[in-house]
Amino acid sequence: MPYWISKTALVTAGISILAVSPCAAQGEIVPAPATPDAAKTFNPFGSSRKVSSLIALRNVKPRLMAFWLDPKNHPAPPEFAPPSGRESPVPAKVSPQLPEGIDRIVVIDAQNALLVFGTEAGVGQLRRIIAFLDKTQRQVEVEAFLVSIPNANLTGIWADLAAQTQGVRLAMGLVGNDERQWLHGAIAGKRAQILALRHPTFINGTTQRFDFAPPAPRRKAPNPLLPEDFSSPMPVIPPPKGMAEMPGMWRRSAPEVAGAPQPFGAMRLEVTPTINSDNTLTLEGEISGLSTGSLRIIAVLSDDKSLGFALPPVAGAPDRAFVLLTPRLVRRAGDSSPTP
Repeated sequence: MPYWISKTALVTAGISILAVSPCAAQGEIVPAPATPDAAKTFNPFGSSRKVSSLIALRNVKPRLMAFWLDPKNHPAPPEFAPPSGRESPVPAKVSPQLPEGIDRIVVIDAQNALLVFGTEAGVGQLRRIIAFLDKTQRQVEVEAFLVSIPNANLTGIWADLAAQTQGVRLAMGLVGNDERQWLHGAIAGKRAQILALRHPTFINGTTQRFDFAPPAPRRKAPNPLLPEDFSSPMPVIPPPKGMAEMPGMWRRSAPEVAGAPQPFGAMRLEVTPTINSDNTLTLEGEISGLSTGSLRIIAVLSDDKSLGFALPPVAGAPDRAFVLLTPRLVRRAGDSSPTP
């Protein structure tokens, strides 16, 4: 007469089941072999035929899923690597042991999928584990806006932040909708300039880091059609004997002259957004590489509200650089749908 046994009995019989598989998590039972000898070859998940399968993901990036499943061969994605001296914000979700029969996992970023090689039984079990892990993750998009404004055009909160940021003192402030609209209008009217724009998406509570580097300074390049030491629109004619060289007629070129200093130097921005129970956002982070040291950031913002601060002034630069951080909750249609 057929009977049923639990996962505990299967393990006792020498059959390995991954501890976090959906079957184990839900307490699913499986049919037992008819005889004790059959337990040596009994496989409740399928055959041992070698196959490959492309498993599409919906909510978790392939590299992160590969890290969760096989951290030995797939390190944490760079954007989720733990900051120095801190624990990883995204710990491995399962034991670093793939289901029996899995040979390897290949990340296919272009298709947002994992290509899995192994036995038919192992691939089938891994597919169920991935479906269990590929749940909707609360996400936040943080727009990091680096902009320069000429000193002559500073007004409102931008003038206040610039005035308060002097020496080692760095000022931060909430930027309202009116100030944001003024900034976008200034950019459209070429009264301000976008230096860099980043808008990464974060899984709730994770950290990402990205670098900002100033553009190469503009220099006055020599005319390739003229002699190397020539910069005058008039031909280079030696002065008559006994006459001094006249400015503007016989002029040798000066070394290339660099343009105006850039309003900021190379720096790194590290941000960790956290969604609170009331759907406000706690924004923590740090800007390093500044001439005055590092700036620690912590603020609680409503959805789609902005935090702005001015970078330290650069001697001789006609502009001031500002950073505008705007976190937004990510809401997608179909997030409640099952993984395809």
